[in-house]
Amino acid sequence: MREKQINKLLFLLNQQEIITLTQQKKDNTKLDITLNKSNLSADFLDKELFKLEIMNSKSIKKNIARLTQLTFSTFIKKAFISKGVKIKIP
Repeated sequence: MREKQINKLLFLLNQQEIITLTQQKKDNTKLDITLNKSNLSADFLDKELFKLEIMNSKSIKKNIARLTQLTFSTFIKKAFISKGVKIKIP
């Protein structure tokens, strides 16, 4: 997905109150994204539906230390570049 498409998706989910977008105080170019579980349908977070994604997430969390504190470029370096994948980071 391109950045423009991701932004459209995020703002659509924000308008539907599925997520909340908040600008960070330290860096106004970054957003914090919070899932509003109370506004989701009962089957939205069905574990069977997202089984593969849950397994992938657990694998990433297991293999990359301090994942929630990484910037996007640091995550790319640790997840891909350190494994030999060639990626240009703007």
